[in-house]
Parts: sequence; C-alpha cells; structure tokens
Amino acid sequence: MYLPQQFDRSSDRDLAVEIMRAEGIRRLAVTGIDGEIVGVLSFDDVVDAIAVELSSLAQALKSEWFREAETLGDLDEKVEH
Repeated sequence: MYLPQQFDRSSDRDLAVEIMRAEGIRRLAVTGIDGEIVGVLSFDDVVDAIAVELSSLAQALKSEWFREAETLGDLDEKVEH
C-alpha cells in the first residue's frame, strides 16, 4: 500500500481530514517523534471517531432536554395550584 502523505501523531483530526481531502486520499501514515511510521489513519477511523463524539453529544443534549422538561413540568404544576 502506497501512503503518499504522513501525519504526525500529535496533530489534530481536522488537519488529517484536510490532508485527505486536499490529496484525494483515504489513508495517512502516522509518524512518531523520530519520523518512524507508527500506524495508519484511515478516513473510516476518522468517521468512526466523529460518530462516537456526535453520539455522546446527542446523549448529553437529550439528557439536558429531559432535565429541562422536568423543570418546566414542575413549574407548570406550581402555576396551576
């Protein structure tokens, strides 16, 4: 497998996506401190990581929405009495 681009392991995901997009590639060699290849980052890896983050965010928003709905329900009960 030919890996035309390298990606320093300390760089962020957005940079990896930008490199992949600009080069039209789906994989990057991940390099360590000394420039040695320590792994390969695929576009699918990035998509999976984003999906996990979005799922976590959706769960947090859902929890907050239910908490707010309960608070509003409590306020409605107080106003009615």
